[in-house]
Amino acid sequence: MLLYLVVLLACPSVRAQHMDFCGVELTGSIRDVSDKLRKSGFKLKQKRPDDCFYIFEGKYCGQTTYFNVNYTPKTKTVYQVRVTPRNINEEVLVDSLLAKYGSECESTGEGYCWTTEAGGIFYIKKEHYDPFVVIIDGEGMTLKKQEEK
Repeated sequence: MLLYLVVLLACPSVRAQHMDFCGVELTGSIRDVSDKLRKSGFKLKQKRPDDCFYIFEGKYCGQTTYFNVNYTPKTKTVYQVRVTPRNINEEVLVDSLLAKYGSECESTGEGYCWTTEAGGIFYIKKEHYDPFVVIIDGEGMTLKKQEEK
């Protein structure tokens, strides 16, 4: 059993996880992520296949929240999700992110950034806008860059 744990922890591909938000792993095809979001209570509000994104609506921190799910045009792999909670207390949002992703983050002029082997979480607060969160899946972003070539 100990040997199994050592091998598991030593192997980066096994250790690497995909990004998740609200308990939903944000990886794979747009169909897979859509199914996961629906099972978690989010409703599909709009499909924009020409622009390669879907919009979902649900609750986060007790407030109406929109998920803009971007995917690659060829493989339909999700690479980025933009989470926009409406009318949310900024302190509550930041506290929820700190609780989920830890206090080891980089503070920027517009918010915070958490990065891992799997991707990144970016909390952004722009003047005159509700704060929002951008979640980037590392594998999905790599596919996106490959498809752009």
